[in-house]
Amino acid sequence: MWYNKYIMSSVEEIKQSIKALNAEYAKIKTLPVEERKAFGEELNAKRIQLQQQLQEAAQVNQQLQASLQRAGQAIKYV
Repeated sequence: MWYNKYIMSSVEEIKQSIKALNAEYAKIKTLPVEERKAFGEELNAKRIQLQQQLQEAAQVNQQLQASLQRAGQAIKYV
């Protein structure tokens, strides 16, 4: 179904972004000490945003599944 493909592609994009962000964390070791705090804070803010997007996608998926299940039950009784 279209909605499932859309949500799953969004989830996969978010997961890829999280993986890329994890690779960015490795760069912190190469930065001068005075730049590390700002760099880490920026990465942490991005990580939190991506985790929120992932949670939202999971919630939308659950809501759609529940709606479709209710719709399917309603059709059975018509």
